[in-house]
Amino acid sequence: MDKFNSLVYRPDIDGLRAIAVISVILFHLEKKIVPGGFLGVDIFFVISGYLITFLIYGQIRNGSFRFSDFYRRRINRIFPALFVVIASVLILGLILLSPTDLTRLFEGAVAATAAVSNLYFWREYGNYFNSGVNEAPLLHTWSLGVEEQFYIIWPVILLWLARLKGRTMLIIIVLSLVATVITSEVGIRTATSASYYLLPTRFFELAIGSSLAIFIFHRGAPFKYRGSTICGIVGFILIFGSLFFLSEKTPFPGINALYPCIGAALLIASGANSQTFSARALSAKPLVLIGLISYSLYLWHWPLIAYTNYMGVQINLVFGTMICSASMILAWLSWNFVEIPFRRSGALLTFPVTALKRYMLPFFVLALLSFAVIGNGGLPSRFDPRVVEYEKIIGTAPEKLYEKCHSSTFFYQREPHPSCLLGSASKPVDSIFIGDSYANHFTGMVDLLAKQDDLTVMHYTMDGCLPVKGVGFGSIASYVEKCKSRNNFSYKFIASHNFKYVLLGASWPNNGTSEYFVRLHKGLEDSISSILSSGAKPIIILNNQGTKNANCPIRRLLTGSTENCEKAPEPNEKLWQMFQSLKREFPDIIYIDPNKVICEKTTCHSMIGNVPLYRDSGHLNDIGSRMIGKMLIAKGIRLTQGDASPSLFPSTEAATSD
Repeated sequence: MDKFNSLVYRPDIDGLRAIAVISVILFHLEKKIVPGGFLGVDIFFVISGYLITFLIYGQIRNGSFRFSDFYRRRINRIFPALFVVIASVLILGLILLSPTDLTRLFEGAVAATAAVSNLYFWREYGNYFNSGVNEAPLLHTWSLGVEEQFYIIWPVILLWLARLKGRTMLIIIVLSLVATVITSEVGIRTATSASYYLLPTRFFELAIGSSLAIFIFHRGAPFKYRGSTICGIVGFILIFGSLFFLSEKTPFPGINALYPCIGAALLIASGANSQTFSARALSAKPLVLIGLISYSLYLWHWPLIAYTNYMGVQINLVFGTMICSASMILAWLSWNFVEIPFRRSGALLTFPVTALKRYMLPFFVLALLSFAVIGNGGLPSRFDPRVVEYEKIIGTAPEKLYEKCHSSTFFYQREPHPSCLLGSASKPVDSIFIGDSYANHFTGMVDLLAKQDDLTVMHYTMDGCLPVKGVGFGSIASYVEKCKSRNNFSYKFIASHNFKYVLLGASWPNNGTSEYFVRLHKGLEDSISSILSSGAKPIIILNNQGTKNANCPIRRLLTGSTENCEKAPEPNEKLWQMFQSLKREFPDIIYIDPNKVICEKTTCHSMIGNVPLYRDSGHLNDIGSRMIGKMLIAKGIRLTQGDASPSLFPSTEAATSD
């Protein structure tokens, strides 16, 4: 059989694996080093698609393919090392993690072994780049979920493709790739978080490698030496350009994922000629050695980083080096004493024996342990009773309490729901509250203030959308348009109703160019004019200062640390000047400043009394929001009168007057 019709060892592919895993690790340690390092996962997808498709497509063509053999190999390849890492992570979690975090860990472990962790982490944490995910030890298993879901359906598709003639197969493959790329691009414009995690919007990445495998199987090396050399150089440019010029702010995957994926495919194609520059560079022994242990290295590095983050340790050069060294040692041990032995011995086992002993039995044990831990509330007796109390408070997330009232961007066309009322809910609606998720987290505070003034406020907020008429802000064009559409509807709704007050709340931007603030100022001028024209008075709720870590009070109890959970105020003169200017232009504006009770002259609190205020570094929890409302009322501040001396920016003279 020709060398291109059989799967021979390619050291350059291991070298490409090394680039992928090194990129991911560096990104997780310090994003500034490799801003697009998360793209290493996409390179892995292409490599996986190529290697596995080459193997099973060849077996299909010569009639030797068996589903049982394929899944036996997958179990032996993936699960032994995964179970060892999960077991280690769970043992450490039993010692370190709070009850809520331990519950999440066991849920994530079950999801990972069931190949649905991408679904779990999407639903549990949302955006992959949110700050909260930095402490989830099994977050990285989302990519394994995508792969395993792909390989449930891909062999069936290959069996069908193998029956087609060459040109028909080519047309179908090309059209399918185009369709799946379009699906991904549409996905990031409508549901960004879901698109990052889920198979339909990642399908084309594995399919690119798979399509290349089918092509090389039939045609051999795509190019002669010169063409292969050029191909490899372009591949390097695409991959390294992606790693250093794309970032977490780039809409992804979609079309932007084509750069690293095509780059990886070009390098694989170039390496079919082992004499090319790219093949020889990637076959360097250090890269090959890292590539050989790349799976275990990927599995081990992230739990070490996540637990370091959880313990509140700043990852500097020293700790980063220690994490890298420990990851390499654990990966080598895992590869040498788990991966290789289980793959060798697994070749002698039947599929039923492999599935029972190496997957079903450990999964059953894990499920039983998880049932016990989750059923007992994460074993709270391990810690001070206040840990459970604080976690319950932090867990009161306004976006879950007010699901009908606060929308994700996907539901931007949702109209106000009649049950979404704050304040004196038994009376007819006389006010409306619009804004983003930071407006939504003030609902507890607004509810109490509105009751004080006998107002009935309709709650109508949406993620990431500043309540500014005719203006959209953000880096994703489709989201900007949805925000504009939402605001246009909101202000038409306001104009058609006789509201007494319109409340605006948001994460008013603390930074930006002068041009940005000019644009924001103009948008707010138009918004306030529109509100006043409708006969209502505008109430603007100013930013809360935020906290270093919402869980800091809990971590102090867990570890006995003396870490200061408070933070210094962060003044921003541009924003303050804009609000002052608006007050001069529109004297009827009412300002409500939550920092009047959160902050003192030099300190902003993360908790008041025994009540943690936040649920993440910026958003309040519902009980914390209500605590702020009670304290504002105690200070004599009313929703309909506001605060004559807001203290949002303690650097100003107003901050010291109380």
